[in-house]
Amino acid sequence: EIIGAIVFNVEPTKDSVRRMFILYGAPRSGKSTIINILLALLPASCVGSVPPGHWSDPNYRAALENLVLNYVTELGGSTRIGSEHMKKIVSREPVIVRRMRRDPVTITPIAWHLFATNEMPRIVDKTDAFERRLLVVTFPRSLELSEIDETFHDKVRAAPSAVLRWAAIGATRLLETGTFTVPNGHSLAVAEMQFGDDLPLVFAHTQVRQVPGARVSTTELRDALKAFVRQRDVDPETIDHGAIRRIAAVLQTRFGATRRKTNGRPFYDGVSLVFTHEPEVEGPEDVELGNL
Repeated sequence: EIIGAIVFNVEPTKDSVRRMFILYGAPRSGKSTIINILLALLPASCVGSVPPGHWSDPNYRAALENLVLNYVTELGGSTRIGSEHMKKIVSREPVIVRRMRRDPVTITPIAWHLFATNEMPRIVDKTDAFERRLLVVTFPRSLELSEIDETFHDKVRAAPSAVLRWAAIGATRLLETGTFTVPNGHSLAVAEMQFGDDLPLVFAHTQVRQVPGARVSTTELRDALKAFVRQRDVDPETIDHGAIRRIAAVLQTRFGATRRKTNGRPFYDGVSLVFTHEPEVEGPEDVELGNL
């Protein structure tokens, strides 16, 4: 879907502002290969590389003019993405730029943005407006050397129509559904970009959902938080006693949950826990390009 959207410039009717994609995961997992396949399908004149950490600089923003694709092969965990310019640029809103030794002018960026990284960057924006503009695709493991086909790029160059057909399948699905498919790991990755090591807030934004008529007790919240923290190799005892209060504040503002009591035991009305399971990691599937 991502490659199809970029190559055929498909804007999903229900998801039109989602134009920034991050390929996140282990080294040697195939992220750069996907970018290289895409670059082979686009003219070099409409492709550029302007890291989002530089979008606050009007001189760097000028380089986005007329780009179809803005890509970065290694974003880096030290990258800080500002809120104001990120929203405008990804949403294709007018921004002020400055070309060398010229007066400032206003342009409207049209680029799609595709970045790869082994470490998640940090984002200043803590609202859902950021999540609506981004899609994270996770790559859970590094490939073994025996799994890597050194002739793969040659095969792609020899059968470009197969890759275009693959992209067209994704573009067609986008037109039919009007929205991108949200992959496993997306919500958690976005929350970690926004809240970093603040695990209670990451938990509140990813492990609880709004369900009318449901309820979650304080005890259930605390137990689920401990399990969530333990999965990340963090000692649950390091979570302070104010964590539940901070989570409760998110439940009230984000989901409209109401705190009540039954027999003296507090619970939150209108929410339930999300029990996520790590997807089983399968090996690569052998598919001949001609069969695409």
